[in-house]
Amino acid sequence: MTSSIIASIQPAKNRLVFLLNEINSLEFESPDPNSSYEQRENLYTARIQVLAEKIDRIQLCIKSLKEAYEMWLSYIQTITTKKREEEKVFESILEGEQGLFRVIHEGQEAIITLTRRKNEIEQKLEGILKVVRKEQEIIIPSPNHTVHLPQLSLPTFNGDPRQWRQFWSSFDAAVHSQTIPDIQKLNYLYSCLKGEALQAVSGYEIAPKITVS
Repeated sequence: MTSSIIASIQPAKNRLVFLLNEINSLEFESPDPNSSYEQRENLYTARIQVLAEKIDRIQLCIKSLKEAYEMWLSYIQTITTKKREEEKVFESILEGEQGLFRVIHEGQEAIITLTRRKNEIEQKLEGILKVVRKEQEIIIPSPNHTVHLPQLSLPTFNGDPRQWRQFWSSFDAAVHSQTIPDIQKLNYLYSCLKGEALQAVSGYEIAPKITVS
């Protein structure tokens, strides 16, 4: 049983050692200072993907090795004969420079290092994206509330109901439909009233609406 567990450990261990050697030779050059934001964005994105892939592969190897070790521990607790012999066989792959414990520890250290490097690059990428978003923002000017009314004489209304429809159509187009305060519209309306129409509203006070809570 021990020999079969060792046989299952060896492939994952070899993959992990290979990944660790690969990571030791992994170098990222600084981006060209003359490169565009888009080029830097693509560069950082690619590097993040590379690091994420390495982290995932290392974690998978470590998981496989730990599961095999747990399997052996469970097995060794169940046997009564040749227990010491089985332990000696398994100890041969646990200890030493290329021992299971050492390789797992180096893998865990590599994950910490790769994660830190990945976080640093993600911060750089976020900085680039902020600059790009800022440059791509469409600056929408605030609406100009200063309305210049047309230079024409406003219609007048003397109270004749027959003239009301024509008066209001002209006043609505020239004043009421404009984005100006209501009090200003009312002032314009007062200035257009004459005769009976003016007398009818002369008793009202022109003041903005005040809401008391």
